[in-house]
Amino acid sequence: AAESMRNFGQFFAALPWHPLVPDFSLVWDGQGNPRGQDSVSCARNPEGTLALIYLPRQRVLYVPARRTFTVDTRTLTGDAIPAWWFDPRKALVASAGSITRGERRKFETLTSDDWILGLGKAPPVQESRQ
Repeated sequence: AAESMRNFGQFFAALPWHPLVPDFSLVWDGQGNPRGQDSVSCARNPEGTLALIYLPRQRVLYVPARRTFTVDTRTLTGDAIPAWWFDPRKALVASAGSITRGERRKFETLTSDDWILGLGKAPPVQESRQ
């Protein structure tokens, strides 16, 4: 857990995170219970060039489960927006392809652990081959 927190710190230090504002319209479905431990957190910068969606560990009936959710990119800018996963346990970034502005696309976390889905330019951290 301590290593994940250090990795989160390094991740955010590499990003222009200060201007991010909450934007829960980024997740169309799969937000989780807003008062529960599985609640999704979403933020983007005012220009719409960077968005982060934090997905905490998911459990279904106390069993770890991968999480499925749909992203809505209407509040973002750009034609082909890069999508990428950040793994806070290993401090790695893995490409998730690209998404077109205005498109809704379903994503699924790679494991049942915590993940960040980024939309926009990825931070300069080690690239994974997942």
